Amino acid sequence: MILSAQYYRPPFPDRRYWRDDMRAMRKAGLNTVYLWACWGWIEPSLGRFVFDDYDELIAEAGDAGLRVVINTVAEIQPFWVPRVLPGAQMIDHMGRPVISSTRIECTVGLTPGGCTDHPDLRAAMGRFLTTIAARYGRSDTLLAWDLWNETRWAVQADGYACYCAHTTDAFRGWLRGRYGDLDGLSRAWGRRYASWDDVEPGKLPGRIYTDLMEFAAFLTDRARDHMRFRYDTIRAADPGHLIVAHAMNTASARVPVEFEQELSRGNDWDYTDFLDGFGASLFPLWFRDSVLDLGARIESARSAAQDRLYWVGELQGASAHSAIETQTSVPGDLQQRWLWSAIGRGARAVNFWCWRDEVFSRESGGFGLSGNDGYAESRLTELRRAASVLETHANLIDQYRPAPAAVGVIFDADGYRMDWAQYGTSSRQASRSLWGYLVGLEKIQVPYDVIESRHHDQLAGYKLLIVPWPLVINPGLGRRLTEWTADGGVLLVESEVDAYDALGYYRYPQDRPFARAIGVTSQGRRTIESSAIRLALGDFGGEIQAAGWLEPLQADAATVLAAAGDDVLALLRPLGQGQVVALGTFAGLAEDAAVSRNVGSLRSSAGAMTGSLASNALASEHVLPAPSADPFGPSGFTDFLQAVVRLADAAGPLRCSQPSGASVQWRYGTSDGSCLVFAVNHGDDPRLAFTGSALPPAGTVIEDLVSGRNYQSYLAGDGQPAAEVAIDAGGYAVLCWTAGSGRP
Repeated sequence: MILSAQYYRPPFPDRRYWRDDMRAMRKAGLNTVYLWACWGWIEPSLGRFVFDDYDELIAEAGDAGLRVVINTVAEIQPFWVPRVLPGAQMIDHMGRPVISSTRIECTVGLTPGGCTDHPDLRAAMGRFLTTIAARYGRSDTLLAWDLWNETRWAVQADGYACYCAHTTDAFRGWLRGRYGDLDGLSRAWGRRYASWDDVEPGKLPGRIYTDLMEFAAFLTDRARDHMRFRYDTIRAADPGHLIVAHAMNTASARVPVEFEQELSRGNDWDYTDFLDGFGASLFPLWFRDSVLDLGARIESARSAAQDRLYWVGELQGASAHSAIETQTSVPGDLQQRWLWSAIGRGARAVNFWCWRDEVFSRESGGFGLSGNDGYAESRLTELRRAASVLETHANLIDQYRPAPAAVGVIFDADGYRMDWAQYGTSSRQASRSLWGYLVGLEKIQVPYDVIESRHHDQLAGYKLLIVPWPLVINPGLGRRLTEWTADGGVLLVESEVDAYDALGYYRYPQDRPFARAIGVTSQGRRTIESSAIRLALGDFGGEIQAAGWLEPLQADAATVLAAAGDDVLALLRPLGQGQVVALGTFAGLAEDAAVSRNVGSLRSSAGAMTGSLASNALASEHVLPAPSADPFGPSGFTDFLQAVVRLADAAGPLRCSQPSGASVQWRYGTSDGSCLVFAVNHGDDPRLAFTGSALPPAGTVIEDLVSGRNYQSYLAGDGQPAAEVAIDAGGYAVLCWTAGSGRP
């Protein structure tokens, strides 16, 4: 297990701290240190590279018994770029040159700098990457390269970018690859172009969907290609070390950022087609995430990593003091619950941001594990305790893999792009619809994967697939979902299935191939008169909330689950050996809205962090449900979700006596001949019981690797194996037994 902390963002900290800090980090249980290698700092003049500080830092790390991860921050470009490469300047959506400046938290270079579509700028960046990889690639202290910090490239552009001639030409080339020639593009877009010079990128949200969605899709692929360029450049000079990267948030966990096209930082699933590992930043208190939000963020990042190393690129080290503002301090037990939640869900590397309190601008005065928010001693004590467990059981935990999930939730980037094309953010409806289901599954603690729509080749192991906000369906995914359902799966889809193509063109109900294939026919949209919908499915009979609109559905040969007068609002339809549950509204969006209003999570407060565009976009007049009394407790939506899980027999072979994920979160899996259950107790009651066929037969000894306590499994009244355990309130446990005695 890799446990690290970010240390050097030049020129902070000062040299006088380095030796003592490195030794203190190792004493605290960390085994690795992160160093930001900023292009703008290392190459102060063209062709002159200065590495003396990194040489010394890496030597100090090695002496202290720490490995090193070098974070190549090539997006902080040298001050000489505008002077030496004036033609590389970015251009914004209004045709204005982008004036680069020092970044608010990193002052040693320029951001956003020149455009990487400019061949000379790209070549200069490549020389920097080659030079640093050649210098440190043979170091015994080096552990890995983190290629691209939070996949940022347009920070502080102060407008949508980039619309320079090089990027515009690259966009046109991308369209040629997509449509063959100008006639093909004209047919697809419904235009009569006479020259490629007439084809321009989409300019501003609120305009025509097609131009905006296509340019945003190009930028997503462009980010993938840029990551590949960085990867290939480093790999050519260093064939042996791990190469990873991390995002600010996974693509499915969209956070509105002013003047960024949707998914312009890339689609994380594309990156893990070639990287050795991938992850995302987690700042639970700064982002004001509930424990349910945190679980959903972790699972989204773990899913995006696919079969690669899941690497938490940044975990909040301490209070996120934003310069002259003060935010909540971070006690050690809370931080450890974050850490073990990530490990239990498959993380094999966690990097704390950071070791010392920051000194730069907006991030100054906070974030340090050893920092000054009143809880440093608590954090370091708890970290040493966790590190001891990880070191004692290193082989067991390093080989651990979570058991495969039976539930998948579909993430489709085109739906996000269409939402952005209209509102300037996918956080109006698309991402929030998905998030409602993720948080709902967190509430009922049913393991799941997030499945990206183009990475749909491995659906065989799932029993239930959920498609939130299904307005745009990737054709390949549509065919695969139809086959999968006919083979016996349960498919849950929300309203207006397949209503738009990937260019944002609306399709009449009879022209929707996927909707027709699964037997869902729309009768059009209606405004919501009452947000409550009475629905019956299996043993569930209760209310779910509507959001967005109501869409009556044709119900011939289907079982009606919900109706208002003559309008069918939810139905159950057989499809081959499987079944389709179709809703005529967006229940996930309604759930997200209800929870957000109560807990003040990031999604409902993003405007304060990112500008009025996001704030206005989040103020949806179409979301009507009132806040529930307990946003973390059961709701009509979670009861309905439970009923769908039961219909699909997708709950999995392990359950906890505390059913709420807001109180207890757990995951189980296998490790080299053993079974492990990672449980985090956010509640007050230490007495818990686990039941299910995943547990070993009665009389088997189950050890808690954290506390050293032993428990014995027994046979519960329903005939299933069970185990009663004690997990301290606010604590965590790693339960372990021999794999041959159970059936996970």
